[in-house]
Amino acid sequence: MQSLCADHRHEGSYGTKRERKAVMKLFARQLSEAGYRDLTAKNLKGRHVNALVARWQREELSASTMKNRMRFLRWWARKVGKPSLVARTNDHYGIPRWQQVSNMNKTVDFKDRQIADRLKKVTDERTQLSLRLQAEFGMRREESIKFMPSYADKRDEIRLKGS
Repeated sequence: MQSLCADHRHEGSYGTKRERKAVMKLFARQLSEAGYRDLTAKNLKGRHVNALVARWQREELSASTMKNRMRFLRWWARKVGKPSLVARTNDHYGIPRWQQVSNMNKTVDFKDRQIADRLKKVTDERTQLSLRLQAEFGMRREESIKFMPSYADKRDEIRLKGS
């Protein structure tokens, strides 16, 4: 399977190539553990895909992780000339659809007794201040860490530096 990655080394960024190689190694190891021996890159069959997906579902991997792995399986199938071995949709394998969760309110209320008690356990003063900024002004973690009072305090407003 690594030879497959080497044959197509001009496809994608360095990060994609590195990730592809690591995932191909993972597939090879997982198929070997499932009892499939002497596999080559061109030996891909539907039963191998089903075995991998079944294992991931048993391991209760997140839908995102399974979808990323399916992306590599589809790439692999195309490169060996067998694109029809992997179903076009993840629904076929019972992989859940992506759901947006960013519309949930993630604010932390420090007036809540349990959270206030946990905040008191934070011994680092800067971390405490960072957490307070996140709570009071709705800042993200990175913004609160980079917050500079001398720059930001404009009496009636807070000015943040651009990144």
